[in-house]
Amino acid sequence: GVNDIPALKRADIGIAMDTATAATKAVAQVILLDGRFDHLPAVVGEGRRVIANIERVSALFLTKTVYSAVFAIAIGISGAVFPFLPRHMSLVSELTVGIPAFVLSFRATDRPCAPGYLRRVLRFAIPAGLAAATVTLTAYWLSRIPPFDASLEQSRTASTITLLIMALWLLHRLVWPLDRFEAVLLSALASLALVVLLARPLRELYALQPPSTAVVILSTTLALGSAALLQVVLATWPHLPRRPRRRSAPTAPT
Repeated sequence: GVNDIPALKRADIGIAMDTATAATKAVAQVILLDGRFDHLPAVVGEGRRVIANIERVSALFLTKTVYSAVFAIAIGISGAVFPFLPRHMSLVSELTVGIPAFVLSFRATDRPCAPGYLRRVLRFAIPAGLAAATVTLTAYWLSRIPPFDASLEQSRTASTITLLIMALWLLHRLVWPLDRFEAVLLSALASLALVVLLARPLRELYALQPPSTAVVILSTTLALGSAALLQVVLATWPHLPRRPRRRSAPTAPT
């Protein structure tokens, strides 16, 4: 009835029956059309799925935004040639952001919702994006100087390899702990990246020129070393802060 409207407004989620008055149903966020409360666990599960997947996808896109911004600022200040062609960034975005974001948005989760969504996303995206950009630019500039002396095309390929390794590792860190589906997804993405690097038609499509073995070892070592260091940094910053305990109401003396 209308006398329940104040309580529905104050509740976190106002739930009304279909037999309620029109004013009550207008205030409620959820209306049980058949009057069965056994639907509520599924409603809670769907809400958790949506919120958790938005958080993971947001972290992916913000990480890409951070390292793209660092690339633009660093190259703009230094005046160097940009370390990527547009198709290189398309390859990295497809394998590390586009495909996983689409697939992970349908994943179920049983993790309770907790406050601090923006803080958790930024705590992941900022150090992850800075690390990916720093390592990629380091690999790009080191490959251009002696003793490597790679060409511009080879240096850009080395940058792409480094960023692919870093972005795939960050994706692994974001979905950890892995279940079978997510392990298969990561393996498939890594395999696709390897196929693109090894198959000549795909290399030509993405304008990739294989660098020397020394440059490949340099890029891989830098990426894996920074991934191990970043693992320690992210482990020291908890992503799920504890919920504050609710103060119990004082009991009346008996």
